[in-house]
Amino acid sequence: SADAPAWSPDGSLIAFDGVLNSDTLDDLFLVTVNNLPQQTQLTTQPGPDCYASFSPDGTQIVYRSERDNNSDLYVISLDGEEVARLTDHPLADYESAWSPDGKQIAFVSGRTGNSEIFVMDADGSNLRQLTDLRGLDWRPVWSPDGNWIAFESWRNGNGDLYLMAADGSDLQQLTENPAEDGH
Repeated sequence: SADAPAWSPDGSLIAFDGVLNSDTLDDLFLVTVNNLPQQTQLTTQPGPDCYASFSPDGTQIVYRSERDNNSDLYVISLDGEEVARLTDHPLADYESAWSPDGKQIAFVSGRTGNSEIFVMDADGSNLRQLTDLRGLDWRPVWSPDGNWIAFESWRNGNGDLYLMAADGSDLQQLTENPAEDGH
């Protein structure tokens, strides 16, 4: 099976979560987008590896891995040779997104006991919590200029879209509908 496709910035590759057979868990794969598609397996660690996000320059992928029975963020080179752990916390870190300049990564973490949005430098340093309200805050995406982060929040008991400055200030609710506005 194949899930959660993510385009490379140049449009030549798609990263996705895949399962080779019923005896394996999700791993990351790359497939070329041309006349002769070729598939490459990037990860083979125990535990699921999923939810890829390409760096803006297309040379790395940040993803969630449960290789140590815990959900943390890792970054991997496109050849699969260089892997670095970015987060190490007993509660889940997931749903990562690179800033357009490649200097920061926004992600969701349960480290406060609630799913909140955090930002860190691309090397895993300088961790900052941006949201802090009851309710699920998740699915962060950067604006093309890197000044804003849009996200889905259930802070009012319903999934609505919100916008905040990249430092967490200037929070704005964009939708207010009785039905979920997320995926």
